Amino acid sequence: MGGDLYLHAPFALHVHTTASERLFGDHEWAVRLVPAVHGLLAALALFLVVRGRRSALHAVLVTALYVPLSIDRVCANMVNHSTGLILWSLVLLDRYLAWREGLADARRRASVAPVFASAFLALS
Repeated sequence: MGGDLYLHAPFALHVHTTASERLFGDHEWAVRLVPAVHGLLAALALFLVVRGRRSALHAVLVTALYVPLSIDRVCANMVNHSTGLILWSLVLLDRYLAWREGLADARRRASVAPVFASAFLALS
């Protein structure tokens, strides 16, 4: 906004904000769109992680408990990237569990790249 980027969160998450600003222009809503999308994707990721390890009913219940939390509204309003951290942490958890569950499979042992990629985005 105004040509100044406020980089107060992990650097890798700002790639999304920069892309949104370049794509949609220098508008406040373009910057706020990023944490809002991250929030929606985090809810979807939570649903998929729980459904893959438990059941669809558990996934619906857990996601229904997560969605009303104020973190998405607050982060989108403040242009805070905590929702991106939550999203990529859930992806990291899912990829790690998938990798660990498939340790007996030689192809899974070699496919540790998604685990490291999501860890980089969550923790950098």
